[in-house]
Amino acid sequence: MQQGHIDPHNYGVKLQHELRRLCADETLSPEHRRTIIRYVQDNKSGRAGGRGAKKRVSDGRCLKLIYHLRRFAMEVPVPFEEIKVEHVESFVLGIEDGTIRKLRPLNGTWEYTHDTVLDYKKIIRRFLGWLVGRDTAKHFELTGWIDTSTEDPELKTFGLDMAERLANATGSTQGQALIMLMFDGGFRPTELLNVRLNDIRFEPDGEGMDTLFVRIRYSKTKPRTISLPLATEPVRRWIERHPDGGFVRRDGTVDARDPSATLVTMKYQSIRKLLSRLGKSVLGERLYPYRFRHASATFYAMHLTEYQACARFGWVMGSKAVRRYVDHSGVLAADTASLVRASLSNQPAQQNTQEVQNDERQQRTQRGQEQRGDDHHPEADQLGDRRTGDGVGRLLGQQSPGVRELGGGSGRDSDRWSAWITRQKAREHGTPR
Repeated sequence: MQQGHIDPHNYGVKLQHELRRLCADETLSPEHRRTIIRYVQDNKSGRAGGRGAKKRVSDGRCLKLIYHLRRFAMEVPVPFEEIKVEHVESFVLGIEDGTIRKLRPLNGTWEYTHDTVLDYKKIIRRFLGWLVGRDTAKHFELTGWIDTSTEDPELKTFGLDMAERLANATGSTQGQALIMLMFDGGFRPTELLNVRLNDIRFEPDGEGMDTLFVRIRYSKTKPRTISLPLATEPVRRWIERHPDGGFVRRDGTVDARDPSATLVTMKYQSIRKLLSRLGKSVLGERLYPYRFRHASATFYAMHLTEYQACARFGWVMGSKAVRRYVDHSGVLAADTASLVRASLSNQPAQQNTQEVQNDERQQRTQRGQEQRGDDHHPEADQLGDRRTGDGVGRLLGQQSPGVRELGGGSGRDSDRWSAWITRQKAREHGTPR
Protein backbone atom coordinates (compact mmCIF):
# COMPACT_ATOMS: atom_id res chain seq x y z
CA MET A 1 0.00 0.00 0.00
CA GLN A 2 1.42 3.34 -1.07
CA GLN A 3 1.17 6.27 1.29
CA GLY A 4 2.37 9.87 1.44
CA HIS A 5 3.20 12.56 -1.03
CA ILE A 6 5.46 11.72 -3.98
CA ASP A 7 8.13 14.32 -4.76
CA PRO A 8 9.45 13.42 -8.22
CA HIS A 9 12.33 15.92 -7.92
CA ASN A 10 13.37 14.93 -4.36
CA TYR A 11 13.40 18.59 -3.38
CA GLY A 12 13.11 17.80 0.33
CA VAL A 13 16.27 15.68 0.35
CA LYS A 14 18.15 18.15 -1.85
CA LEU A 15 17.20 21.08 0.39
CA GLN A 16 18.59 19.43 3.51
CA HIS A 17 21.79 18.62 1.64
CA GLU A 18 22.18 22.23 0.44
CA LEU A 19 21.56 23.64 3.92
CA ARG A 20 24.34 21.45 5.35
CA ARG A 21 26.61 22.44 2.47
CA LEU A 22 25.84 26.13 3.02
CA CYS A 23 26.72 25.92 6.71
CA ALA A 24 30.15 24.50 5.83
CA ASP A 25 30.83 26.81 2.86
CA GLU A 26 34.06 28.66 3.73
CA THR A 27 33.88 30.81 0.57
CA LEU A 28 31.14 32.86 2.26
CA SER A 29 31.44 34.94 5.41
CA PRO A 30 29.66 33.66 8.54
CA GLU A 31 27.36 36.70 8.41
CA HIS A 32 26.27 35.90 4.86
CA ARG A 33 25.62 32.26 5.71
CA ARG A 34 23.56 33.07 8.80
CA THR A 35 21.43 35.64 6.94
CA ILE A 36 20.72 33.31 4.00
CA ILE A 37 19.80 30.40 6.30
CA ARG A 38 17.51 32.65 8.36
CA TYR A 39 15.81 33.92 5.19
CA VAL A 40 15.27 30.38 3.86
CA GLN A 41 13.81 29.25 7.20
CA ASP A 42 11.43 32.24 7.26
CA ASN A 43 10.27 31.41 3.74
CA LYS A 44 9.73 27.76 4.58
CA SER A 45 7.71 28.59 7.70
CA GLY A 46 5.80 31.44 6.06
CA ARG A 47 7.21 34.28 8.17
CA ALA A 48 8.94 35.99 5.24
CA GLY A 49 5.59 37.07 3.79
CA GLY A 50 5.18 39.04 0.60
CA ARG A 51 3.57 36.23 -1.40
CA GLY A 52 -0.11 37.12 -1.13
CA ALA A 53 -2.42 34.50 0.33
CA LYS A 54 0.18 31.72 0.00
CA LYS A 55 2.85 32.46 2.62
CA ARG A 56 4.77 29.18 2.89
CA VAL A 57 7.35 28.42 0.22
CA SER A 58 8.00 24.96 -1.22
CA ASP A 59 11.26 23.06 -0.83
CA GLY A 60 12.00 23.56 -4.51
CA ARG A 61 11.65 27.32 -4.16
CA CYS A 62 13.87 27.33 -1.07
CA LEU A 63 16.55 25.50 -3.05
CA LYS A 64 16.38 28.20 -5.71
CA LEU A 65 16.82 30.90 -3.05
CA ILE A 66 19.98 29.22 -1.76
CA TYR A 67 21.50 28.85 -5.23
CA HIS A 68 20.90 32.49 -6.18
CA LEU A 69 21.71 34.16 -2.86
CA ARG A 70 24.95 32.18 -2.49
CA ARG A 71 26.14 33.57 -5.84
CA PHE A 72 25.00 37.06 -4.84
CA ALA A 73 26.87 36.85 -1.52
CA MET A 74 30.12 36.00 -3.33
CA GLU A 75 30.05 39.43 -4.98
CA VAL A 76 29.02 41.49 -1.92
CA PRO A 77 32.08 42.43 0.19
CA VAL A 78 30.12 43.52 3.29
CA PRO A 79 27.47 41.86 5.47
CA PHE A 80 24.02 42.05 3.92
CA GLU A 81 22.88 44.34 6.75
CA GLU A 82 25.44 46.94 5.55
CA ILE A 83 24.77 46.59 1.83
CA LYS A 84 24.67 49.73 -0.34
CA VAL A 85 23.08 50.46 -3.67
CA GLU A 86 26.52 50.34 -5.33
CA HIS A 87 26.88 46.67 -4.37
CA VAL A 88 23.46 45.76 -5.76
CA GLU A 89 24.05 47.77 -8.92
CA SER A 90 27.44 46.16 -9.52
CA PHE A 91 26.00 42.65 -9.30
CA VAL A 92 22.86 43.25 -11.38
CA LEU A 93 24.72 45.05 -14.17
CA GLY A 94 27.44 42.38 -14.06
CA ILE A 95 25.09 39.45 -14.69
CA GLU A 96 23.34 41.46 -17.39
CA ASP A 97 26.48 42.30 -19.39
CA GLY A 98 28.26 39.00 -18.71
CA THR A 99 31.12 40.27 -16.53
CA ILE A 100 29.74 38.17 -13.67
CA ARG A 101 29.35 34.61 -14.93
CA LYS A 102 28.45 31.13 -13.74
CA LEU A 103 30.88 29.32 -11.46
CA ARG A 104 31.00 26.51 -14.01
CA PRO A 105 29.66 26.20 -17.57
CA LEU A 106 26.16 24.82 -17.98
CA ASN A 107 24.82 23.66 -21.35
CA GLY A 108 28.09 24.81 -22.89
CA THR A 109 27.89 28.45 -21.80
CA TRP A 110 29.24 30.60 -18.98
CA GLU A 111 26.74 33.46 -19.35
CA TYR A 112 23.40 33.57 -17.59
CA THR A 113 20.27 33.34 -19.71
CA HIS A 114 17.71 36.14 -19.81
CA ASP A 115 15.30 34.13 -17.63
CA THR A 116 17.99 33.43 -15.02
CA VAL A 117 18.97 37.11 -14.88
CA LEU A 118 15.30 37.96 -14.32
CA ASP A 119 15.11 35.37 -11.50
CA TYR A 120 18.15 36.94 -9.82
CA LYS A 121 16.56 40.39 -9.93
CA LYS A 122 13.29 39.21 -8.42
CA ILE A 123 14.95 37.17 -5.69
CA ILE A 124 17.33 39.98 -4.72
CA ARG A 125 14.51 42.52 -4.57
CA ARG A 126 12.37 40.25 -2.37
CA PHE A 127 15.33 39.28 -0.18
CA LEU A 128 16.32 42.90 0.48
CA GLY A 129 12.68 43.76 1.17
CA TRP A 130 12.68 41.11 3.89
CA LEU A 131 16.02 42.40 5.21
CA VAL A 132 15.44 46.18 5.40
CA GLY A 133 11.64 46.33 5.34
CA ARG A 134 9.41 46.08 2.31
CA ASP A 135 8.17 49.37 0.83
CA THR A 136 10.56 51.43 2.95
CA ALA A 137 12.73 54.27 1.66
CA LYS A 138 15.83 52.08 2.08
CA HIS A 139 14.26 49.26 0.08
CA PHE A 140 13.31 51.65 -2.70
CA GLU A 141 16.82 53.09 -2.75
CA LEU A 142 18.40 49.65 -3.06
CA THR A 143 16.02 48.05 -5.57
CA GLY A 144 13.60 50.66 -6.92
CA TRP A 145 15.67 51.02 -10.09
CA ILE A 146 15.74 47.27 -10.90
CA ASP A 147 13.74 46.48 -14.03
CA THR A 148 11.94 43.13 -13.81
CA SER A 149 9.61 43.64 -16.76
CA THR A 150 9.75 41.00 -19.46
CA GLU A 151 7.93 39.67 -22.49
CA ASP A 152 6.65 36.12 -22.36
CA PRO A 153 8.27 33.90 -25.00
CA GLU A 154 6.13 32.40 -27.73
CA LEU A 155 4.53 29.17 -26.55
CA LYS A 156 5.25 25.86 -28.27
CA THR A 157 2.01 23.92 -28.29
CA PHE A 158 0.17 21.28 -30.31
CA GLY A 159 -3.44 20.23 -30.81
CA LEU A 160 -5.61 17.21 -30.12
CA ASP A 161 -4.65 15.47 -33.37
CA MET A 162 -0.96 15.57 -32.45
CA ALA A 163 -1.71 14.39 -28.90
CA GLU A 164 -3.51 11.35 -30.31
CA ARG A 165 -0.57 10.64 -32.64
CA LEU A 166 1.81 10.79 -29.68
CA ALA A 167 -0.46 8.47 -27.67
CA ASN A 168 -0.61 5.88 -30.44
CA ALA A 169 3.16 6.05 -30.88
CA THR A 170 3.80 4.95 -27.28
CA GLY A 171 2.84 1.38 -28.12
CA SER A 172 1.41 0.62 -24.66
CA THR A 173 -1.88 0.99 -22.82
CA GLN A 174 -0.30 2.97 -19.98
CA GLY A 175 1.55 5.17 -22.48
CA GLN A 176 -1.68 6.05 -24.27
CA ALA A 177 -3.42 6.84 -20.98
CA LEU A 178 -0.44 8.92 -19.82
CA ILE A 179 -0.30 11.07 -22.96
CA MET A 180 -4.04 11.74 -23.01
CA LEU A 181 -4.06 12.45 -19.26
CA MET A 182 -1.30 15.02 -19.68
CA PHE A 183 -2.95 16.70 -22.67
CA ASP A 184 -6.51 16.66 -21.34
CA GLY A 185 -5.73 17.55 -17.73
CA GLY A 186 -2.72 19.83 -18.15
CA PHE A 187 -1.31 18.45 -14.90
CA ARG A 188 1.83 19.71 -13.27
CA PRO A 189 4.16 16.67 -12.94
CA THR A 190 3.79 16.48 -9.16
CA GLU A 191 -0.01 16.65 -9.45
CA LEU A 192 -0.21 13.78 -11.92
CA LEU A 193 2.21 11.47 -10.12
CA ASN A 194 0.20 11.82 -6.89
CA VAL A 195 -3.19 10.84 -8.37
CA ARG A 196 -4.32 7.54 -6.80
CA LEU A 197 -6.84 5.02 -8.05
CA ASN A 198 -9.27 6.12 -5.35
CA ASP A 199 -9.01 9.71 -6.63
CA ILE A 200 -10.77 8.91 -9.91
CA ARG A 201 -14.36 8.08 -10.82
CA PHE A 202 -16.52 7.83 -13.91
CA GLU A 203 -19.76 9.80 -13.91
CA PRO A 204 -22.14 11.34 -16.44
CA ASP A 205 -21.24 14.92 -17.30
CA GLY A 206 -23.70 17.75 -17.91
CA GLU A 207 -24.75 16.16 -21.21
CA GLY A 208 -25.12 12.65 -19.80
CA MET A 209 -21.86 11.34 -21.31
CA ASP A 210 -19.76 8.97 -19.21
CA THR A 211 -16.72 11.05 -18.21
CA LEU A 212 -13.59 10.62 -16.12
CA PHE A 213 -13.30 12.90 -13.07
CA VAL A 214 -9.99 13.25 -11.19
CA ARG A 215 -9.44 14.71 -7.74
CA ILE A 216 -6.07 16.51 -7.56
CA ARG A 217 -5.08 16.44 -3.88
CA TYR A 218 -1.47 17.63 -4.07
CA SER A 219 -1.05 20.89 -5.94
CA LYS A 220 1.20 23.93 -6.06
CA THR A 221 -1.87 26.08 -5.42
CA LYS A 222 -4.93 24.23 -4.08
CA PRO A 223 -6.75 20.89 -4.48
CA ARG A 224 -9.38 20.68 -7.21
CA THR A 225 -11.52 18.25 -9.21
CA ILE A 226 -11.47 18.30 -13.00
CA SER A 227 -13.21 16.36 -15.77
CA LEU A 228 -11.22 14.66 -18.53
CA PRO A 229 -13.53 13.83 -21.44
CA LEU A 230 -10.66 13.23 -23.89
CA ALA A 231 -8.83 10.78 -21.61
CA THR A 232 -11.87 8.80 -20.41
CA GLU A 233 -11.55 5.71 -22.60
CA PRO A 234 -7.71 5.40 -22.55
CA VAL A 235 -7.75 5.57 -18.73
CA ARG A 236 -10.59 3.03 -18.49
CA ARG A 237 -8.56 0.57 -20.60
CA TRP A 238 -5.46 1.21 -18.48
CA ILE A 239 -7.32 0.56 -15.20
CA GLU A 240 -8.25 -2.92 -16.44
CA ARG A 241 -4.53 -3.68 -17.01
CA HIS A 242 -3.13 -1.75 -14.02
CA PRO A 243 -0.98 -3.98 -11.75
CA ASP A 244 -3.02 -2.87 -8.72
CA GLY A 245 -6.20 -2.02 -10.62
CA GLY A 246 -9.30 -3.95 -11.52
CA PHE A 247 -12.46 -2.61 -13.09
CA VAL A 248 -14.91 0.28 -12.92
CA ARG A 249 -17.95 -0.40 -10.73
CA ARG A 250 -21.48 0.53 -11.73
CA ASP A 251 -21.33 3.55 -9.41
CA GLY A 252 -18.27 4.84 -11.31
CA THR A 253 -15.62 4.14 -8.67
CA VAL A 254 -12.64 1.85 -9.28
CA ASP A 255 -12.62 -1.63 -7.75
CA ALA A 256 -8.86 -1.97 -7.27
CA ARG A 257 -6.64 -4.42 -5.44
CA ASP A 258 -4.85 -1.41 -3.93
CA PRO A 259 -7.01 1.74 -4.07
CA SER A 260 -4.09 3.87 -2.80
CA ALA A 261 -1.85 2.85 -5.71
CA THR A 262 -0.86 5.65 -8.06
CA LEU A 263 -2.71 5.85 -11.36
CA VAL A 264 0.58 6.29 -13.25
CA THR A 265 3.12 3.66 -12.25
CA MET A 266 6.02 5.09 -14.28
CA LYS A 267 8.74 7.04 -12.49
CA TYR A 268 9.31 10.68 -13.38
CA GLN A 269 12.62 9.99 -15.12
CA SER A 270 11.01 7.22 -17.17
CA ILE A 271 8.29 9.64 -18.28
CA ARG A 272 10.90 12.18 -19.35
CA LYS A 273 12.75 9.54 -21.37
CA LEU A 274 9.51 8.44 -23.05
CA LEU A 275 8.62 12.02 -23.98
CA SER A 276 12.13 12.67 -25.26
CA ARG A 277 11.85 9.66 -27.58
CA LEU A 278 8.39 10.68 -28.80
CA GLY A 279 9.55 14.22 -29.38
CA LYS A 280 12.33 13.10 -31.68
CA SER A 281 10.32 10.47 -33.57
CA VAL A 282 6.92 12.21 -33.89
CA LEU A 283 7.37 15.95 -33.37
CA GLY A 284 10.94 16.27 -34.53
CA GLU A 285 11.69 18.56 -31.58
CA ARG A 286 12.14 18.54 -27.82
CA LEU A 287 9.16 17.29 -25.80
CA TYR A 288 8.85 17.59 -22.02
CA PRO A 289 6.00 17.43 -19.44
CA TYR A 290 5.23 21.14 -19.30
CA ARG A 291 4.64 21.30 -23.04
CA PHE A 292 1.51 19.24 -22.42
CA ARG A 293 0.34 21.78 -19.85
CA HIS A 294 0.87 24.59 -22.38
CA ALA A 295 -0.95 22.61 -25.09
CA SER A 296 -3.86 21.75 -22.79
CA ALA A 297 -4.30 25.33 -21.57
CA THR A 298 -4.26 26.62 -25.16
CA PHE A 299 -6.82 24.00 -26.23
CA TYR A 300 -9.22 24.75 -23.38
CA ALA A 301 -8.79 28.53 -23.69
CA MET A 302 -11.03 28.24 -26.77
CA HIS A 303 -13.80 26.53 -24.78
CA LEU A 304 -13.75 27.93 -21.22
CA THR A 305 -14.30 31.27 -19.55
CA GLU A 306 -11.43 32.89 -17.68
CA TYR A 307 -12.91 31.77 -14.34
CA GLN A 308 -13.33 28.16 -15.54
CA ALA A 309 -9.78 28.06 -16.92
CA CYS A 310 -8.31 29.31 -13.62
CA ALA A 311 -10.29 26.70 -11.69
CA ARG A 312 -9.28 23.88 -14.06
CA PHE A 313 -5.54 24.56 -14.21
CA GLY A 314 -5.04 25.65 -10.61
CA TRP A 315 -4.28 29.32 -11.18
CA VAL A 316 -5.31 31.99 -8.71
CA MET A 317 -8.21 34.09 -9.95
CA GLY A 318 -6.96 37.06 -11.93
CA SER A 319 -3.72 35.34 -12.93
CA LYS A 320 -2.17 36.70 -16.11
CA ALA A 321 -1.35 33.13 -17.17
CA VAL A 322 -4.87 32.53 -18.47
CA ARG A 323 -4.70 35.66 -20.65
CA ARG A 324 -1.48 34.38 -22.16
CA TYR A 325 -3.15 31.17 -23.32
CA VAL A 326 -6.27 32.98 -24.53
CA ASP A 327 -4.05 35.20 -26.65
CA HIS A 328 -2.05 32.24 -27.97
CA SER A 329 -5.18 30.28 -28.89
CA GLY A 330 -6.35 33.14 -31.12
CA VAL A 331 -9.93 32.79 -29.89
CA LEU A 332 -10.37 36.57 -29.48
CA ALA A 333 -9.07 37.22 -32.98
CA ALA A 334 -11.41 34.55 -34.37
CA ASP A 335 -14.39 36.09 -32.57
CA THR A 336 -13.51 39.51 -33.96
CA ALA A 337 -13.25 38.14 -37.49
CA SER A 338 -16.63 36.41 -37.16
CA LEU A 339 -18.28 39.61 -35.96
CA VAL A 340 -16.81 41.62 -38.83
CA ARG A 341 -17.91 39.06 -41.43
CA ALA A 342 -21.40 38.90 -39.95
CA SER A 343 -21.65 42.68 -40.05
CA LEU A 344 -20.47 42.84 -43.65
CA SER A 345 -22.80 40.06 -44.76
CA ASN A 346 -25.78 41.97 -43.33
CA GLN A 347 -24.97 45.20 -45.19
CA PRO A 348 -26.08 44.05 -48.70
CA ALA A 349 -29.35 42.74 -47.28
CA GLN A 350 -30.01 46.03 -45.50
CA GLN A 351 -29.11 47.98 -48.62
CA ASN A 352 -31.44 45.88 -50.78
CA THR A 353 -34.29 46.38 -48.29
CA GLN A 354 -33.81 50.15 -48.40
CA GLU A 355 -33.76 50.15 -52.21
CA VAL A 356 -37.02 48.17 -52.34
CA GLN A 357 -38.66 50.59 -49.92
CA ASN A 358 -37.53 53.57 -52.00
CA ASP A 359 -38.87 51.99 -55.21
CA GLU A 360 -42.25 51.33 -53.58
CA ARG A 361 -42.43 54.91 -52.32
CA GLN A 362 -41.61 56.27 -55.78
CA GLN A 363 -44.25 54.07 -57.41
CA ARG A 364 -46.90 55.19 -54.91
CA THR A 365 -46.04 58.82 -55.55
CA GLN A 366 -46.32 58.34 -59.31
CA ARG A 367 -49.74 56.69 -58.93
CA GLY A 368 -50.90 59.58 -56.78
CA GLN A 369 -49.77 62.08 -59.40
CA GLU A 370 -51.63 60.24 -62.14
CA GLN A 371 -54.85 60.27 -60.06
CA ARG A 372 -54.58 63.98 -59.11
CA GLY A 373 -53.44 65.30 -62.45
CA ASP A 374 -52.75 69.05 -62.25
CA ASP A 375 -53.93 69.31 -58.65
CA HIS A 376 -50.62 67.92 -57.36
CA HIS A 377 -48.55 70.07 -55.05
CA PRO A 378 -45.25 68.89 -53.49
CA GLU A 379 -46.17 70.20 -50.02
CA ALA A 380 -49.18 67.91 -50.05
CA ASP A 381 -46.85 64.93 -50.48
CA GLN A 382 -44.75 66.06 -47.53
CA LEU A 383 -47.73 66.71 -45.30
CA GLY A 384 -49.34 63.45 -46.27
CA ASP A 385 -46.14 61.57 -45.51
CA ARG A 386 -45.95 63.18 -42.11
CA ARG A 387 -49.52 62.32 -41.22
CA THR A 388 -49.70 58.73 -42.44
CA GLY A 389 -46.17 57.74 -43.43
CA ASP A 390 -47.63 56.21 -46.58
CA GLY A 391 -47.80 58.96 -49.27
CA VAL A 392 -50.38 61.43 -50.50
CA GLY A 393 -51.63 59.15 -53.26
CA ARG A 394 -53.25 56.79 -50.80
CA LEU A 395 -54.57 59.67 -48.73
CA LEU A 396 -56.50 60.99 -51.71
CA GLY A 397 -57.77 57.80 -53.22
CA GLN A 398 -56.33 54.61 -51.70
CA GLN A 399 -56.75 53.62 -48.11
CA SER A 400 -53.57 52.73 -46.28
CA PRO A 401 -53.14 51.51 -42.72
CA GLY A 402 -52.38 55.04 -41.63
CA VAL A 403 -55.47 56.42 -43.36
CA ARG A 404 -57.73 53.77 -41.90
CA GLU A 405 -56.55 54.74 -38.45
CA LEU A 406 -57.67 58.31 -39.20
CA GLY A 407 -61.10 57.26 -40.38
CA GLY A 408 -60.50 55.86 -43.87
CA GLY A 409 -59.85 59.21 -45.59
CA SER A 410 -63.46 60.40 -45.28
CA GLY A 411 -65.42 62.84 -43.13
CA ARG A 412 -63.54 65.54 -41.25
CA ASP A 413 -60.04 64.50 -42.49
CA SER A 414 -61.14 64.44 -46.17
CA ASP A 415 -62.79 67.86 -45.79
CA ARG A 416 -59.60 69.20 -44.22
CA TRP A 417 -57.47 68.04 -47.16
CA SER A 418 -59.95 69.43 -49.72
CA ALA A 419 -59.92 72.81 -47.99
CA TRP A 420 -56.11 72.84 -47.94
CA ILE A 421 -55.91 72.14 -51.70
CA THR A 422 -58.53 74.89 -52.42
CA ARG A 423 -56.44 77.43 -50.48
CA GLN A 424 -53.30 76.49 -52.42
CA LYS A 425 -55.07 76.99 -55.76
CA ALA A 426 -56.39 80.37 -54.58
CA ARG A 427 -52.85 81.50 -53.71
CA GLU A 428 -51.55 80.42 -57.12
CA HIS A 429 -54.27 82.43 -59.00
CA GLY A 430 -54.30 85.40 -56.66
CA THR A 431 -57.84 84.64 -55.47
CA PRO A 432 -58.59 86.01 -52.00
CA ARG A 433 -59.61 83.41 -49.39
